[in-house]
Amino acid sequence: MEIELKSPCDDVSALRHKLIELNAVSSKKQHQVDVYYTHPCRDLGVSDEALRIRHQNGDAILHYKGPRLDASTKTREELGILLPEDDSMGLILERLGFLPRYEVRKQRESFILDDCEVSLDLVDDLGHYIEIEYLGKDDQGEKAVNDLATRLGLKGNEKRSYLELLHFPEGVDG
Repeated sequence: MEIELKSPCDDVSALRHKLIELNAVSSKKQHQVDVYYTHPCRDLGVSDEALRIRHQNGDAILHYKGPRLDASTKTREELGILLPEDDSMGLILERLGFLPRYEVRKQRESFILDDCEVSLDLVDDLGHYIEIEYLGKDDQGEKAVNDLATRLGLKGNEKRSYLELLHFPEGVDG
């Protein structure tokens, strides 16, 4: 299960400083390219699902994201599997009728704090955002994410994905 809160970020430097003050552990910096697939017989946007391959630092990961389950955070089923970087999975998906349709490119700097991964993202054509994602396995995820957002002084909660913000700013049907 993915439990996530996302917010626009006007001052990345101040937020990075706050994370360091709170003893967050810097985990990694990476360049990510997410390739989202569509299928002619099933509209994943209408069903609020996503199928993507994320390319990052020499790795490729196939992700399925299920429909959102919670109104206050972006909670949804997420399944992922590490792939060989030779893009054979992309070719398999295409042979099955899936087509690479959208890309989301970003620079991500991640920290670990209070059972959460905090990501400072610079998304191409969108700007700076912060994401807080719960890493635990129990039912305390929503509380952990909201508590950390309060400690970091975040305002707002953008429930749309980067894909939606970039390619469907008026909504899936608009």
